[in-house]
Amino acid sequence: MPKDSSQPPPTIVSEQILRKKVRQIVNEHDDDNPVSMKAVREKLEEDLGVSLSSQKDALKKILQEEVNRAEEEEEEKKRTHSEVASSTSSDEPVTKKSKQESSAPKYVKADNGDYVIMFTGKKRITVNTYRRQKYVHIREYYEDKPTKKGIAMSQDEWDKFKEYIDTIDEMMRLN
Repeated sequence: MPKDSSQPPPTIVSEQILRKKVRQIVNEHDDDNPVSMKAVREKLEEDLGVSLSSQKDALKKILQEEVNRAEEEEEEKKRTHSEVASSTSSDEPVTKKSKQESSAPKYVKADNGDYVIMFTGKKRITVNTYRRQKYVHIREYYEDKPTKKGIAMSQDEWDKFKEYIDTIDEMMRLN
């Protein structure tokens, strides 16, 4: 049976090339605004001249890894800079950012409009809007699919939960 040659087969870009290009985009990106998945994919498609719609999941994973890597490098630079500054000159005060500001993880905006934080290994924190109401999801994932293990809180529930953070922290320190 002859194949229809009117449509070329989709081009698959290697993970190495994607990672290299994503790293460039993340490094060039302004740190004040989160880098969106859609913007990265469009930039890559423009640069490479191919459609990456079939590689969205791989691209999302690479983007999150590169954003985390860039954050770690930035924190390491700050630590090294503050150590060098404190060891070379004790006369100049070293300005330190607040603990919350330096340790707060950056988030990425997914194609569907959700804001995602890669929390730990398989866990993600997502903020999305459903029927005009915002929700916070703290959920465990299997590869790229959510599992039953997790919780979703509306804005009201989230506000109530935040009131108990200090109490929960105290309870964690007991025994």
